[in-house]
Amino acid sequence: MLQIGLQGALLALKPLFGISVSGKSFFLLSSAVYFIFHPLYFLSGIPRDPGELDRRNDYPAVLRVFAQFILVPLVAVYQLLLTAYLVRIVVTGKWPSGLIGWLVSAEATFGVLALLLIHPVRDREENRWVRRFARGFYIALLPSLAMLALAIGKRVGQYGITEDRYFVAVLAAWLAGVSAYFILRRDGDIRWIPATLGLLAVFTLGGPWSAYSVSLASQSARLARLIHSHALRLDEPAAADAQAVSFQDRKDISSTLDYLFSTHGPRAVVRVLGPAADTSRVADAGRGAGGADRSRRIMARMGLVYVATYEGEQAKSFSFYAPMIESRPAEPLEGFEFHRSLSRRPPIRFLGGGRMFTLEVDAARRSLRLDEGLDPICSFPLERAIAITGPYVASTPDSNSGGMRIEASPGRGRGLLVVESVSGSMRDSLELYEIRGDLYFSTFPPPGVALSR
Repeated sequence: MLQIGLQGALLALKPLFGISVSGKSFFLLSSAVYFIFHPLYFLSGIPRDPGELDRRNDYPAVLRVFAQFILVPLVAVYQLLLTAYLVRIVVTGKWPSGLIGWLVSAEATFGVLALLLIHPVRDREENRWVRRFARGFYIALLPSLAMLALAIGKRVGQYGITEDRYFVAVLAAWLAGVSAYFILRRDGDIRWIPATLGLLAVFTLGGPWSAYSVSLASQSARLARLIHSHALRLDEPAAADAQAVSFQDRKDISSTLDYLFSTHGPRAVVRVLGPAADTSRVADAGRGAGGADRSRRIMARMGLVYVATYEGEQAKSFSFYAPMIESRPAEPLEGFEFHRSLSRRPPIRFLGGGRMFTLEVDAARRSLRLDEGLDPICSFPLERAIAITGPYVASTPDSNSGGMRIEASPGRGRGLLVVESVSGSMRDSLELYEIRGDLYFSTFPPPGVALSR
């Protein structure tokens, strides 16, 4: 509560006084509260003689009030939500959503914490309600756990195991065991709760049964199954089978690659797809290449278009990645005034010779337009890049340069765009997610060509 209050005060500085607070300030505040104030506040209540704790019979009233009038009502609210949701599932026949895990976890956390806090005084006359609450809580938790088990089982069947699903499944199993123990034994030893939870934490921390290892094995097997079911190969991107891969399968392959790259690193993908998936040849951006960028390149080499997790069935995506060439010969490009490397999403603004230029998408003409201020210089049609899916195999000049060469349309100036990779969609209009390559341009026309007036 202290942290929430202080963060709220910091957030109020912007609308009240126009003072912006950086994210670093919130991090420092959280660190101070968690690692300085909270430990000192807790330790201040420990007597100098630890043996005195065994002789004390007093119980802090604030803990009783907190458990009885805050935690217990919260448990009741979550239980009402979960009961109503269970009725909705039974009536509509729809599977529970991913939100169920958060709701059940919150209900279990609040309920178990309340029982632990009030347990020392459960036998007092005024606290006889604790026993009734405990038994009712564990009984009411069972239907919620059944819903959670169905939800996580369906997700695992569809998308395999990840660290999040692993921990939710383990938590559900632990809660089911704890609930059964306290339902069958009204006077069960509450010390079994922290003891078994600690053992569970140690068990899931490392080894072949840990969350990390199990998730890696599950997602690797899922990727191998998807790849083998369509006979996809990195060294044969034009295979006929690649054209028959459904949108959902492409989305599943994309998301699985994203997960393996971002969570387990490139080696996890190499173990499934072999040395050809080595990202030193797949992603020239090296350390700066993110999971999605590497996934796009892998899929492009198999002749597939990458599908992001937010894209629907109607998404008209396209992607182009030039073949990876270990040694690119230098190529002279005479007569150009400026050169600019591209490695981001348009619009791209940059300085050249003290002048400001902008490379932005012209959705109406399906092109990239280069401007100096408000004055157009030239434009680069992207029809060829939009039409191509997968790696581009072209004539010798394109192959030597490692990219698709796009000459600028006639304009005030002239330019050449060497595209190494570009991805985007034509869902509503042209949208580019990213473009990498080199831009060569001049703000004057070729020699011997006069500007039209």
